[in-house]
Amino acid sequence: MPAAQRRAGAAGPSGGIFNTGGGIPPYAVFVVRVADVAATAARAEELGGKVVVAPNKLGDGMVVAYLTDPNSSLFALFSPAPGS
Repeated sequence: MPAAQRRAGAAGPSGGIFNTGGGIPPYAVFVVRVADVAATAARAEELGGKVVVAPNKLGDGMVVAYLTDPNSSLFALFSPAPGS
């Protein structure tokens, strides 16, 4: 199995899977594409969510943040790099 598998999903859901190598527990994270990660994270906090990892711009320009909902379920927000 390759280290990572990613599937683009312009017309529908997309996702990825990778082998943790035993370094971290296996889990799934629901990821939502949004236009503005910081604004969406702030709104989620207003609605009872909590930011776990603040919005962060990655080297390729993609912005990501990790949050929990009011039931402590982890999810992520992302916006693609400009021009993607």
